[in-house]
Amino acid sequence: MSSRRDFLRTVTGVAAGAFVAKGIAAGAQQPQWSGDSLQWSAPIAEKQMFEVRGVRASIQAIRSHDDRIHVDARRRGPADAPIEVVESESGISLCVGTCGPGNEADRAQNGAHVDFVVQVPPGIRFAASVITGNITVEQPRSAVNAATIDGSIIFELAAGTSAEFFGNTASGRIDSDYPLVLQSGSAPPTPPPFLADRQTAGPRLPPQIIHAVIGSGGPVLRATVVRGDITLLCR
Repeated sequence: MSSRRDFLRTVTGVAAGAFVAKGIAAGAQQPQWSGDSLQWSAPIAEKQMFEVRGVRASIQAIRSHDDRIHVDARRRGPADAPIEVVESESGISLCVGTCGPGNEADRAQNGAHVDFVVQVPPGIRFAASVITGNITVEQPRSAVNAATIDGSIIFELAAGTSAEFFGNTASGRIDSDYPLVLQSGSAPPTPPPFLADRQTAGPRLPPQIIHAVIGSGGPVLRATVVRGDITLLCR
């Protein structure tokens, strides 16, 4: 389990730019469960980062309709799933359990599963990480860093989006509606017939890193998966 903790700490540390907790975000309250549901919202300054850390969780990120971050969560299972919010110089971090060092291994085995739908305003960087679960990011407008150990990551981009994408999977497939380039310089293999209209890095290949410049380039989108697939879609 230590490798899992190291993985998440490394990825979220890079994503958040050395998050240093300072206390509760100004104008925000600690999220509270109402039965098995939770709703929470807070203002966030432009160009800051909003980070969500789950353990056994799914995270779906969509565009916010205003300049606030919004969180809608549902938990499944008998176990508790405390939520902590802290503020740093970089932005706001929302975590299952604690945002500091904690027993992620125990929560991964015994904690409740939490499904998050988060709304992120344009101009806000977003980071998401889970130990077990999937992450979906829809129509990102700023930099995104997503990571999961056991699960898959999907980026859904609007037509005409410009961005730079990096995908890293240890044992999975990378599918894309956009041309892909392996970091080694070799071209991805020919996709199977059912994926003929989509670029692919093949099923269950050795560890690989993929790069794609979308449109004229722009915000950096990163997806890191240990066991699972990465999909880059044009919607």
